[in-house]
Amino acid sequence: MWYLKKTWLDHEPGIEAVVIHYTFTPPGQAPNWALPHETRLMEKNATVKQGFGGTTLAAEDQVATIPVTERPASAPPNARIKILKMPASVFNPQTSTFSENYLFHYFFDVRQNGRVWATPVVTEEIISKEIEYVDWRGNVSGLCAHWSVYDGDAFVYAPTETQEFIARFGEESDLRSHKFYGSPDRNLFARIKWALVQQLPLPRRWRTKVWGPKGAPVIQGWHVGFVDSPTPRGSSRAGTKSGPGTPSTRCKAGLCSRLPKAHSCFDKLSTNGVFVASSFPLALSLSKGEHVWTTIK
Repeated sequence: MWYLKKTWLDHEPGIEAVVIHYTFTPPGQAPNWALPHETRLMEKNATVKQGFGGTTLAAEDQVATIPVTERPASAPPNARIKILKMPASVFNPQTSTFSENYLFHYFFDVRQNGRVWATPVVTEEIISKEIEYVDWRGNVSGLCAHWSVYDGDAFVYAPTETQEFIARFGEESDLRSHKFYGSPDRNLFARIKWALVQQLPLPRRWRTKVWGPKGAPVIQGWHVGFVDSPTPRGSSRAGTKSGPGTPSTRCKAGLCSRLPKAHSCFDKLSTNGVFVASSFPLALSLSKGEHVWTTIK
């Protein structure tokens, strides 16, 4: 499951309500609106949730996480907003398989001046891409991808794992990354996990996937669990595809330079507050978390 923000703008007076109708089909198949489908009321003055660990994307549904806060959505005054829950895959009855690439169809019913009219149907191609964080130094015990399509109003938290960890310790290990947020002692969890991770060869490649409409911009970062002393504050390893030497803002709490124990930090890769553009596929090779803009292609 992931989230997609949809926006309607009131360009004319007298609009009383807007409802979005939507459904999903495998590639190449048209929607049948006579069948049951999803409907949601578009909201004026909408709020969105924010904060680490709000909802995680994992094999399980939702796991116990830290509390989140709400804030107004990023939108102009005439906007109506809805954050939609999107599937990670769609079943194709013709092939009896699930596909992570599928079609998203939607239209709006608009109630204006006492009458209801419908917009034309829009179809967007949904695709998935794998992203990767490469740990060259061996001081990462676990991490979570943090990403949102279009802007920062629909973030998804996707715990990652290395394939070597799953192969050695199993799918059902109590130390899978998605269980970190529900742990009563995260520092202990990170240190025990790190002891197992140290048995795996370097570099360690932590991977997960992001979804979005083809061609849509995605903002993405990492929530990184470190153990022992990471890269000293203010320094970095090789650059990303945004280019070597890109300025970055390091851990605000200064933990990265002071505490030789398990902790996490979250940094933003930026130049004067503007997120740096990058293109898919994105392979990160820094030892710290960061935000980058990229595009689903």
